[in-house]
Amino acid sequence: NGTWPSRPFTAFFVVRLDAVLEESCYTLISSCESFGSKAAMGVVKDGTFGMFYGGDVKTCVGSKCKAEPNKWCIVSFASTGIDEEESGILFSVRSNNVTDSNLIIKGARAGPYLAVGASGKHEASDAFNGDIAEIIMYSRVLSAEEWVKTATYLTSKYRHMLAENNRPWPSNTAP
Repeated sequence: NGTWPSRPFTAFFVVRLDAVLEESCYTLISSCESFGSKAAMGVVKDGTFGMFYGGDVKTCVGSKCKAEPNKWCIVSFASTGIDEEESGILFSVRSNNVTDSNLIIKGARAGPYLAVGASGKHEASDAFNGDIAEIIMYSRVLSAEEWVKTATYLTSKYRHMLAENNRPWPSNTAP
């Protein structure tokens, strides 16, 4: 089908997590049906940025990009789409000057709807636990030069929040 994330894309997020609880997943963006998540990008069980899908027992693929609680960061996900041979979604993650490429989550499927900050279910178990300042999505994988331009733009725009990462904030309060 032609729905996200089966087609190539790049997504940038400026985010801050309130907490990263062990064995929990937090959705930044998901592909879903009206009553269930198909594939989600966010923070996976090991506390890294990655992809996951499933109900109570989730299939997760993390990256080398660690999610740190109470610190603003810019994270980007890119996918070249579905790998029919591997029957999964190919993706890469970049955050805090770390890149992890050529990751695949087998068995994940795309749904017809896009949800931000939640899995698309009528429950909050996978909801993003923090603040999302901005999302930029492209319907293609960006070149290295385009990626740098977008990351530079976001770094400049949110430099005051990124610079104050050592300041403790109360839960769900913007700086």
